[in-house]
Amino acid sequence: MPDFHGNLDHPPLVIFVGGNYYVAMAPLVRAFSARHPRLRGRIFYVTLPPGLLIKAMANGGTFTSGNLTFTVAPDVYAAGLKKVQEQIATRRVVSPAVPYATNTLTIMVPAGNPAHIAGLADLGRACNS
Repeated sequence: MPDFHGNLDHPPLVIFVGGNYYVAMAPLVRAFSARHPRLRGRIFYVTLPPGLLIKAMANGGTFTSGNLTFTVAPDVYAAGLKKVQEQIATRRVVSPAVPYATNTLTIMVPAGNPAHIAGLADLGRACNS
């Protein structure tokens, strides 16, 4: 169960976060716990795709994995802004949405850029190889 982390025994802080952030969560939770020692070892977080988190929230925070079922309601729902705004609109989470990360998309090409890719539009053109 690699997407469920921490202590389920009455956690004072529960975080539902989009699965793409799973790599960052362990160090973030460690750093947060260091600043808030009373929470050390008492945080529970889930790193699943936003759609599965939304489904669990709609079902009262219930997850089933194999023959294990548990219920835990999130204190924090962290996902892409669009997904968070959708949940605010359905009143599953409260506003405001608070942006916490940004990224810049990049196209990687082979050394020397043999296909002369300069932007997204170039990815759609016919290949002459």
